[in-house]
Amino acid sequence: MQKLDEMKICKEETDIQELFEFLRESAMMICKDKKLVFTKESNCKTAVTDGAVLEQIITNLVSNAVRYAKNEVSLNCRCIDGHLFISVSDDGNGFTDEALKHAAEPYFTEEDKNNGIHYGLGLAICTELCEKLGVKMSFGNNNGAIVTVEI
Repeated sequence: MQKLDEMKICKEETDIQELFEFLRESAMMICKDKKLVFTKESNCKTAVTDGAVLEQIITNLVSNAVRYAKNEVSLNCRCIDGHLFISVSDDGNGFTDEALKHAAEPYFTEEDKNNGIHYGLGLAICTELCEKLGVKMSFGNNNGAIVTVEI
């Protein structure tokens, strides 16, 4: 978390189709034993963002989704009229009310930390990276957990 303060953001024009394909390929590698449902929609050719940081955010979100999914993880990428929306969802139990309030806080977890399973840093790191990029991240439930990044 401390190293994130030192991270430099380098926004540049990025080809949307290449970005979407890169995110799909990254998600496929993470979703080894879960089904990946990938959708994309775009009327944009490019977006201005830091592709490497965005990829870090999305792969972290996909990793979380894989952890909680029963069978399936969805990655939905849309770029409409210059607005980029990327959602990651799973078919698990979704966020509890408590998790929706505290999910972005460092070390928040509803799992047993002593098991070494989960330390509650993933969504906090994503939140910090989104703030550095100047983008919005939201949490919700929709037949499982869903996290959306809006640029």
